Amino acid sequence: MSKNKGNKLNLSVIEQSNKKYNEVRTEKVYIDIDGEQKEFEIDIAKTFSPLAVKELLVEYIDNMQTARMSRRHDFEKIAEPYLLYLLIKHFTSLKKEIPRDFKQQLVSLQHMVNSEVFFQIISLFDINEVEKIKKELEMFITMIEENSDEIDKLIEEYYHKLQDKSLLDWWQWKRHTAIGKI
Repeated sequence: MSKNKGNKLNLSVIEQSNKKYNEVRTEKVYIDIDGEQKEFEIDIAKTFSPLAVKELLVEYIDNMQTARMSRRHDFEKIAEPYLLYLLIKHFTSLKKEIPRDFKQQLVSLQHMVNSEVFFQIISLFDINEVEKIKKELEMFITMIEENSDEIDKLIEEYYHKLQDKSLLDWWQWKRHTAIGKI
């Protein structure tokens, strides 16, 4: 880290430091259409923005919670492919085309896997950037695990203060179900 003696921090410097998050590289993928291999281009982010990583993880955790609660999806079967799918959503030129709705995303994921383009795209990501996602997810899970006793104490304290405890019972059940399966 070099020191720039006398340089004052300003928004221009901050904006300059963020330019790397807009840089992409164009790669090629191949899809069989009517028996013929066709070549397509896709832009892949060179560097994952920390904000986009957090957005990806929030979406992942929310939708995995939805999958667990609905019991219509086999959570264990979709957890890893769905996380990889979100890499495509957040860090490729397909980002604007990928649906926001979880059910529609699962259909889109299925189409990507069936067309054999899913793993082609995943293999194009820089492994160091993918590791950022893994580390953030691990930190989040660790934070929940480390603070679960404190959270439980606060819940218990407020539990006794509430007159209608049925809502809190439901919330407590939901929280323990979610944390236990992360």
